[in-house]
Amino acid sequence: MMTSRDACGKKASMLCTPKVSICIPTFNRAHVIGRSLDMLLQQTFKDFELIVIDDGSTDKLTNIVLQNDVHRIWYIKDPVN
Repeated sequence: MMTSRDACGKKASMLCTPKVSICIPTFNRAHVIGRSLDMLLQQTFKDFELIVIDDGSTDKLTNIVLQNDVHRIWYIKDPVN
């Protein structure tokens, strides 16, 4: 359940399933992930969720992903590679 307005424009407490799920598996790619996220978030099509799966990165990837205050981004971090 969503607790606020979501990307679909539906009111609180309505279930929203995005039409598209984008999955980015990554490991130590902090130097490119910011650009990737920026490009995806600039698209005119907005009915999507972005899932970033971090396979135990040791660089600053976590900080870069989490600085994007966008409710469409899901960040999953595996503690070890």
